[in-house]
Amino acid sequence: MKENILVIFGGKSAEHDISIITGLQAISNVDREKYNVIPMYISRENKMYVGEKLCYLSTFMPFDSSKKGIYAAGLTAGTDFLYLAKTATKIYFKGEKTGSLEIQRAGDVKSKDEKTAKKLKKSVKIGCAVLCCHGRNGEDGNLQGLLSMCGIPFTSCGCASSAICMDKIFMKDIIKASNFATADYTSFEKIDYILEPDDTLKKLEKEIGYPMFIKPANLGSSIGISKCNNRDELEVGIEVAIKYDRRILVEKSVENNIEVNCAVLGNSAYAVASEIEFPKHEKNFLTFDEKYLQRKQAAEEGNKTENKITKKQQQKVKDLAVELFKKFDCKGVVRIDFLIDKDTNEVLVNELNTIPGSMAFYLFKGQFDFKKLLNRLIENAKKLKLEEDKDEFQFMSSALNNFNQGIKSRK
Repeated sequence: MKENILVIFGGKSAEHDISIITGLQAISNVDREKYNVIPMYISRENKMYVGEKLCYLSTFMPFDSSKKGIYAAGLTAGTDFLYLAKTATKIYFKGEKTGSLEIQRAGDVKSKDEKTAKKLKKSVKIGCAVLCCHGRNGEDGNLQGLLSMCGIPFTSCGCASSAICMDKIFMKDIIKASNFATADYTSFEKIDYILEPDDTLKKLEKEIGYPMFIKPANLGSSIGISKCNNRDELEVGIEVAIKYDRRILVEKSVENNIEVNCAVLGNSAYAVASEIEFPKHEKNFLTFDEKYLQRKQAAEEGNKTENKITKKQQQKVKDLAVELFKKFDCKGVVRIDFLIDKDTNEVLVNELNTIPGSMAFYLFKGQFDFKKLLNRLIENAKKLKLEEDKDEFQFMSSALNNFNQGIKSRK
């Protein structure tokens, strides 16, 4: 019997639309010979839905939960089952190869026995969850925590590494404390700027200086990022960033640089680096449009520039990527972004992306295709869950015996 794989995408995040793209790409490439695919869409309001219609882009233009074939669903801590909300329903799959999801409402069952209709199966066991959510609530440890409580294996990093890598300030602090080279940076809170804007501006100008980058701490896909060359641009950049986050990262711009990306697949015990990518962009940083709306052209043209750095530098980037992957206790597939300072030839760590756009499948093209990448992610997640289940989670003690300090006494 084929396992049921839950592909989760969407979510309450500014990166919602990019998550839909990654989710639909994953749905299209899961090995249907091995797995049944259950698409789970999380709306912008954090509501969960399942249904075969969620496999198609047109369903989200715009999304309407009242449409036929879309069903409210949920996950419950303590069980590795997906549950359907409201009326009794039956989940099953048709077609040995396609594994198409079918959901039947109790009212659609032609049976004189109402008890039979009420007993229809309204849950299905999940073998693994493929996580395609970008940004807050999906990439920051929240969804990972829910799945951990449910006992469902999942394909991304765990709660701690997801949370740390999502917050650019925490991530940069660990990168610096671990003696990896990175661009100079500082940070401030939204409330600091609101209460004392002039002092905040002076602090940034003194500590970092122009040109500088302003970035929301908990956001990706280049959303809310501004490069500032003067006070006027700095004020505008801060106003944009604080719309998305209360914590703001400020980085010194490395003007003469080469941007380099490398993905890593595996876990703390085994990790393999991908090929290197040289993102092509017109501005001083890769914008949202260049990352996603012009992705194919940028990738094709950008990757033609391998002669920008030496083979020794390319290998150093790959080695650093694997080292960072293990340092942050990463799992699944993670894309690490670097800058090479052309003036000093120093390799600077920019950031780690624990659920990269399109799962960075294009960086592994020389090693395996998207389907094989997903197979590896799923099998790796299940294996790690089995190993985790061997850990001891109980410690029997006498701590509760005769303890009554600060609690109600026994009756």
